[in-house]
Amino acid sequence: LDTGGPVYAMEENDVLRAGAISVVYEVVSLVDPAIVARYCYILVGLATDALQLDTSRPVRRVAACLARELYACTMREVTVENGANEECASSMAVAIVNANEEKMYDALSRCVSADELAVNTKT
Repeated sequence: LDTGGPVYAMEENDVLRAGAISVVYEVVSLVDPAIVARYCYILVGLATDALQLDTSRPVRRVAACLARELYACTMREVTVENGANEECASSMAVAIVNANEEKMYDALSRCVSADELAVNTKT
C-alpha cells in the first residue's frame, strides 16, 4: 500500500492482516452455517489467536467481529424455517463447542474489560 496517505509504513501490516480477517468475517456472515461448521475449529482458532496475541487495535477489532459473527452464525442455524415446519439443526453449535469456544469467550471478555491492557501500564 504505497499510497502516501494516512496509512504509514508501520501500520501497513496491521491493515493488511485486519483486511484479511475482515474478508473471512464477511464470508462467514454470508455462508450457510452447515458449511461454516466444517471450518469452525480453524475460525475459532483464528479469532482467539488474534485476540490473545496481536496488539494491533484494527486486528483485534476485526477478530472480535469474527467471533461475534461465529456466535451469530450459531444462532442463525438454531431455527431454520422450511415452510410451515421448523426443524432444529445443531451442527454449528456442536462445532463451536468442540472448537474450544470457551477460550475465545475468555479472550473477548478480557478485551472488553481491558484486563490484559492494564498489565503493561505503569502506575
